[in-house]
Amino acid sequence: MKWNEVKPEKKEKIIVNVDKISKKILKNIGKVKPTFKSKFMFDIMRMQQME
Repeated sequence: MKWNEVKPEKKEKIIVNVDKISKKILKNIGKVKPTFKSKFMFDIMRMQQME
């Protein structure tokens, strides 16, 4: 299916959803937090080096 064949109503929904997602992404730029797994692994490595 080509973009020209998509109904205008569907195109509008897609555009609105893409705008919402892009705003969420732009809002979180530079605010990445490490996951629990990453924090845990680095804590384990830190404890091993202190010994």
